[in-house]
Amino acid sequence: MMHRNHLTNTLTYENYCLKAKLQELLEKIAHLQAQLLTYRDGTQSRGDELPTPPEQPIHLQEELNKKDIEIEYLKEQIATLSQKSEDVTTNETEKIDTSALQQTISDLQNQLQTKTQQLDLSNENLMKMLTEVEIIKKIAALREAENEHLKTIIAGKDAEIAHLKMTCPQP
Repeated sequence: MMHRNHLTNTLTYENYCLKAKLQELLEKIAHLQAQLLTYRDGTQSRGDELPTPPEQPIHLQEELNKKDIEIEYLKEQIATLSQKSEDVTTNETEKIDTSALQQTISDLQNQLQTKTQQLDLSNENLMKMLTEVEIIKKIAALREAENEHLKTIIAGKDAEIAHLKMTCPQP
């Protein structure tokens, strides 16, 4: 009886720890998604224009990679907890009611799967945004080259006007 209670307490504690870690991960993902949306919109919550430094997408990508690693870690923890739960339930001499733990594990796995899908979508959005940033940089470079070309043409026209003024008689 004491051994069964110990196993139940251990599984309950591990389940609590996994829930806490998952909640922390969910909060980090929400914060990261807010950062991503803020960067994509180009404005802060108060409406000010944000600078768009090239380091920002890289930083967000690193954060997303860290979250992927944390999700994998939580998956391993849930798998371990599931295995321990199965070990306890298969022991004929010490059967305990683990349906609540199994339901919690199932719920956590569903939440984890949902967040993984959301994170995958965020990764796709980030990659699209990085492509858009590169296109904008190319357009800006082309416009700068066009401006320089127009300045050269204007300078040539100014020189031509000055030459014509010197060669034409003034009334």
